[in-house]
Amino acid sequence: MESESDRQVVGYHCQVRHLEVFEPDNELPRTQFLLVVRAIIFSSQPAALHSEDEDDGEHHEGTYSEELELDLLMDEDKSRAALAEALVSFLHVPPQICHSVVEKIVQESLVAETDSRPYSDGMFVHMAAFITVVVDDVFEGLETDDPKFVPASKSSIEKLERARVEVSGACSVCMEEMEVGSQAIRMPCSHLYHKDCIVEWLEKSRVCPLCRFAMPSEIRTKKLSD
Repeated sequence: MESESDRQVVGYHCQVRHLEVFEPDNELPRTQFLLVVRAIIFSSQPAALHSEDEDDGEHHEGTYSEELELDLLMDEDKSRAALAEALVSFLHVPPQICHSVVEKIVQESLVAETDSRPYSDGMFVHMAAFITVVVDDVFEGLETDDPKFVPASKSSIEKLERARVEVSGACSVCMEEMEVGSQAIRMPCSHLYHKDCIVEWLEKSRVCPLCRFAMPSEIRTKKLSD
C-alpha cells in the first residue's frame, strides 16, 4: 500500500468556521480552543488502474473526524504540532498540504478568539474545520500526459451555469447545506456547489471533487489554439 507521502495532491479545500464560545465544566486558567476537524478524501485515480472488483465511480476513500483541545494562546508551537500529527495520522491528510492547512486553522482560530473578546476569556472557543482532498496514487513507471494539480481555465469557470437549488443537500467542498431556493453553480457533470466554494476549488484543480470530471485547463486551451 502506498504511504500518504507517496500520494500526489490533485486539489484540496479547507474551510474553517467559528461555531460558538461556551463555558467549560471546570474553570480554565485561560482561553482554550475546542477544534472539530472533518476530512474527506477522494481518489482521482483513473478507473483502469483499479481492480475489476472495484467500482468505477467517484472513489470516495473515506471520511475522518477528530476532536482536539488546543492551547494556542500559551503554547502555540505545541498546539500546531499536535494538530499536524492529527491531520496526518488520524485524518489521512497528505503531508504535502499539512503546513498550509495548519496555518489556516490556527490563524482563523486566533482571529475568532480576538473577535469574541472579552466573552472568550477563560472559555472554550469552539471551531470547526472541513477539509476535502483529492489525491492520486503514484505508480512507478506509470506514464501519463494528463497534468495533475492544474487549475481550470478562467474562461471555463466564468461560463459555469448558475442554478437554483431545488433539493436541499450539502456542498461537497465545504460540507455546508445548500438551502432550497438559493443560488448555486452547476458543473457540466451536473454536480451543484456553492459559487465561492467551487470557484476557489477550480482555481487550484480542474477536477470535480465528486466524479473526477475534468474542466478545460489553460494548458489544454493553449495547445488547442496552437
